[in-house]
Amino acid sequence: MSNEINVLLDIFVYSLIHLIKMWFYVYILELKNGKRYVGCTANIKARLDRHTKGHVTSTKPHLPVKLIWCCSFPDRYKAYEFELYLKSGSGRAFAKKHLY
Repeated sequence: MSNEINVLLDIFVYSLIHLIKMWFYVYILELKNGKRYVGCTANIKARLDRHTKGHVTSTKPHLPVKLIWCCSFPDRYKAYEFELYLKSGSGRAFAKKHLY
């Protein structure tokens, strides 16, 4: 193959890998009662849709909900670790001071 074809093939493969890579999202919702809900998901749009339609048991009695913060992670385990941190006492203090 020519050098040009190799370069185009490399660009195509790199682009495909980038598109396939999943991202994971940690998010904070503000509930109607003023409390916060912290969650983690691979599909933020679908998860927010489930929250707003009342399909999530934890937030259903507290509709409407409002997304107040969201962050993406390329690593599932880092996202879940950060979600657990935000649910801890020091994580709640950090979020209150820096995220909302």
